[in-house]
Amino acid sequence: VRDTALLTWDYDGVAKEDDQWLYLPALKKVRRISASDRGDYFMGTDFTFEDIKQVPELEDYNWSLIGSETVDGHGMWVVEGEPKNDDLKKNLGYSKTRYTIRKDIHMYVRVDFWDRKGHELKHLVSEEIKQIDGIWTAMRGTMTNKQSGHRTELEFSDHRYNTGLSDSTFSERMLKRGYRGE
Repeated sequence: VRDTALLTWDYDGVAKEDDQWLYLPALKKVRRISASDRGDYFMGTDFTFEDIKQVPELEDYNWSLIGSETVDGHGMWVVEGEPKNDDLKKNLGYSKTRYTIRKDIHMYVRVDFWDRKGHELKHLVSEEIKQIDGIWTAMRGTMTNKQSGHRTELEFSDHRYNTGLSDSTFSERMLKRGYRGE
């Protein structure tokens, strides 16, 4: 939906839940996404609010190195994470996730997700990976739901990093107004 916006405040190393807000232009309203809603699907897509964040809260999981493999000539690590408790499993919506990470750029190229009952649910594939301003970036992500057969493609453009934005840019007020800066 055009002009829909999502803002995430990620509190690293703090015993505080991350905050997320969703701006819905048709309603001209900002909705706060609670921790218990992190596993809800984002606007009818195959992505949840937690998936949109892209980086899991490392301390929420017990991690294991499953192995290594080679895909398309690239060395990969395969790492599996299981939520540390049932409340997290419920909030996240997953019983485990498995990341396939390129060793040379330390970026995941695939993520597999299992539902709360332990059945394979969906997978995300990062595509068109290129370096922008020294940062490896996926230009497209495709999430395929193995249970429904549905899939969602997200295409990213106009990536800009380290632009010197002020903290005030990241507010509910700015979310409603829309960022119009360069």
